[in-house]
Amino acid sequence: MSQRLLYVRRKPYPERKVRQLREFMELLRKYKRFIIFKFENIPAPVMQEIRTQLWGRAVVKVIKNTLARKAIEFLSNEKPELRKLLPYLKGMNAYIFLPDSEDPFEIARWLETFRVKLPLRPGLICPIDIIIPRGPTGLRAGPETSELRAAGMDIRVIDGEIFVWKEFVLARKGERLSDRQVKVMKILDINPFEAWPRVELIWDDGVIIPRDIALRPKEEWEKEVEEALKSAINLAVNAYFPAPEIAEVVARLAYLHALNIAIEAGIPTPESAELIVTRALTVARLLADHGFELAVAQAIQLVKEVLKEVSKQKPDLITEELKKLIEA
Repeated sequence: MSQRLLYVRRKPYPERKVRQLREFMELLRKYKRFIIFKFENIPAPVMQEIRTQLWGRAVVKVIKNTLARKAIEFLSNEKPELRKLLPYLKGMNAYIFLPDSEDPFEIARWLETFRVKLPLRPGLICPIDIIIPRGPTGLRAGPETSELRAAGMDIRVIDGEIFVWKEFVLARKGERLSDRQVKVMKILDINPFEAWPRVELIWDDGVIIPRDIALRPKEEWEKEVEEALKSAINLAVNAYFPAPEIAEVVARLAYLHALNIAIEAGIPTPESAELIVTRALTVARLLADHGFELAVAQAIQLVKEVLKEVSKQKPDLITEELKKLIEA
């Protein structure tokens, strides 16, 4: 029966690593929000610029994944939610720990503006299709002419300038670049290889916000929130939901419905009496236009009599306009 061998480290951990581990654990305890970003191929001056720009606002920390995993393991009882970060601890990670006063979304979008061109070299994997369009290159004829032709390009020299006579596919996405392809790209000043601080996620008090959400423009979020608010208000109004934000709108809508019912039913109130009479007169005028003058005259006289009676019993219902109608 085989026995499993257990490795026990005898050599003590270097003091430098122990110090880094403790510092990182304290940062994880202290800050509720931080950003993780990749920094492969990022030149040192760019990282220094990021630190300088965030000096006094945030803490920028670079730590190896092995130590980061150790820190999370030690804090697993105290902050078990940190275990959700373990699948993201790959590659070269840097951390930006943020106080509550800083906007992590704004800083995440700002980080990705630090883009630098990487030097071209054979063996790199092409990130996109590289297609040379038909047309002038802006290059004068010279040694470059033979290099372009050797790559298989159909070119012409017109008035001393090199023209691409037919569209040419120099490289496909995912293809490993050859020496000749790199030479052509250098001649034509084509370089699709970039490096930048690539935001991996935002950690917000136990919640992981992935890069596609973290990097969405602020204007898109504002537009979505506005549309959602309009939809919610519309739904609440139609359902007569008594929310404080729409109480005035619902009350106004209810008032208009009640007024419309009073007008349709001919129920006189201080608000509806004038509208009821106005509507009756409008109908009367329409009837008069169609040859019912006598009936209309009698109806108008009847309305006046009713108004006179109403003015005696409920004078508060008679407005200045109705008084004029009675006296007419």
